[in-house]
Amino acid sequence: MKSRSLLQGIAHSLAETFISRNNDIDGYWGIGMLYAEALRHASPRVSIDLLQGHLDPPGPAARSACTHYSADLAARLERCGNPAIEAAVITVEFGTFGLCKSPPRLSYGSPFVCTVTLVSPTGRPRSASRAGHAAPHSSRETRSARAGAGARRA
Repeated sequence: MKSRSLLQGIAHSLAETFISRNNDIDGYWGIGMLYAEALRHASPRVSIDLLQGHLDPPGPAARSACTHYSADLAARLERCGNPAIEAAVITVEFGTFGLCKSPPRLSYGSPFVCTVTLVSPTGRPRSASRAGHAAPHSSRETRSARAGAGARRA
């Protein structure tokens, strides 16, 4: 498989897992935790640089996601023969579906779009976007039973 196709596939799979309901941060849905963190910083988006560790805005939920998805990316790259990348950024923008078509309403909340961008050594970006609906984390949510099992989800 060509490197560009490989990077495109990795970007797609990271975007899918990142918006998944199984993406837990401290037992709560990761997107909701990031949404609450973004609101506390009056920001419409969260950006996580998986290679440099830069978080915008910074916070514990973004730090947890960065730690988990940096390791996840490294494992995916290793399974694919370690193609080189210059940058890897996950951006979640709240209040919009971006260029994605409106997804089925499977949950309550406002629109969001998650974009994973991987940049090859030639400078060509490969990106994938997934959209959904999310509400910021609140104390009314029920914590996942997975959190009590000691498993760190991201």
